[in-house]
Amino acid sequence: MKSMRDGLLLLSGLLLGLAAPLYYQKLSPDPWRLLADTGRRTLVLVYIGSPTCGPSNDPRLPSLMEAVRTRLSAAAVAQGIAFRVVGIAISRDVRSGLDHLEKVGPFHEIAAGARWHNLAMRYVQEVAPGLEATPQLILLDWRPDSVRPLLRWIGVDKMERWVEAGMPLPRLDDMAAQSQ
Repeated sequence: MKSMRDGLLLLSGLLLGLAAPLYYQKLSPDPWRLLADTGRRTLVLVYIGSPTCGPSNDPRLPSLMEAVRTRLSAAAVAQGIAFRVVGIAISRDVRSGLDHLEKVGPFHEIAAGARWHNLAMRYVQEVAPGLEATPQLILLDWRPDSVRPLLRWIGVDKMERWVEAGMPLPRLDDMAAQSQ
């Protein structure tokens, strides 16, 4: 049984790796170019949502995500910091997770399937422990030797209030100073 599950996980990962770039290549700048400079600090926005969660399917969420991506990308460029967006779908199967992420994307990286046990979610919980709830946004200060959580917003209403308040980033200036 375990061997079959492992085989299905491997096949799902392979299919995801082949299909995801077709949609997500819309992003600019090229995420692989940003990651090639391993010494560069990166502002990483992680979206965690679920196709079966009512709030994750709130009609306000796609426009909120667009506003967040646009503003954080501009802030990162102004500070000379790389920027990327990661989408994690807490879903039982990969297809429904991909469909959900496509509604709120685009993303530079995605993970779907295995619910709260997918490897991307496990990593996020390791570097930024917190409540398992959707939808949520986590902002990370990432560099090759460390990862520091900057903020976490759970729920569409909190995300919307943050966007309406101008998305204050109290520690972004600290990031630029440390990346010099």
